[in-house]
Amino acid sequence: MIIDADGPWTAVARLVVDREQRGEEHGVTDDGATFCGLSPDLVEVYRHPFSGRGRSDCRTCARRLYEVAGLPGKEPTPAAWARPLLRWTAWVTNGADAAMVTDALRQVLTGRAVTAVRYADLDYESEHPYWHEGDRDTVGHGLELDLDDGSTWSVIWEQQGHSTGLGISAEPLIPNHLHQARIWNVTRHWRRRGPRTISQIETFWWPERPPGDSGPSSALSLGGLVLHDFDRDRQASVVIDEHFDVRIYFSPSRARRDGYFTDNYVSL
Repeated sequence: MIIDADGPWTAVARLVVDREQRGEEHGVTDDGATFCGLSPDLVEVYRHPFSGRGRSDCRTCARRLYEVAGLPGKEPTPAAWARPLLRWTAWVTNGADAAMVTDALRQVLTGRAVTAVRYADLDYESEHPYWHEGDRDTVGHGLELDLDDGSTWSVIWEQQGHSTGLGISAEPLIPNHLHQARIWNVTRHWRRRGPRTISQIETFWWPERPPGDSGPSSALSLGGLVLHDFDRDRQASVVIDEHFDVRIYFSPSRARRDGYFTDNYVSL
């Protein structure tokens, strides 16, 4: 075991029968056993840090590692790995990365109450809420959500070359993503129609294809984010439209009529 500025860590082990590492990873003691008691006969030790912060790190190993290090109760929460992963979400190289982004979003947002909502739109010098289009809202840039833990999360459309997708980050849109925008406070609007607590998150991805290439591609772009509120039987679907605006639907049937969440999407 080593203790440095980042906290305690050890080598890591995986199940011999699970060489693809799709299961949990375990911390290894000095005698080759695991902190959780998994038999050494079942594990293969390899040189990789185990700090208890990983997506698939064994939680029992993490707890006992911190106890041995004299830091009981200070082990990272299961969501500790999530925020660094969400520095970029708009597109990923494969389905496994898309699943990791979805898991990270669920870890940090599920159960959080929405305390305020703002839309970031183009400034048309009008006091009329032009973003409101009946049973859907359309904004030029994206939206911000204030949550009950004091954090602000933003959703904005991103583009790089031919790749487009929804970028989600734990920060306001201005100034890190936008220099200028018309900000609308739509908290009352969301309280009437949208989710107040995030009970569950779904993500919808679409395949990316290079220009002129009709073949399959493993790269995926985040095309839709659905926030469910089961207590109030509500949801908000955030998508990118064909004009690269961000649309918000409070009616799932209207989103489907507009062509979203069809068989072209990969749902996670």
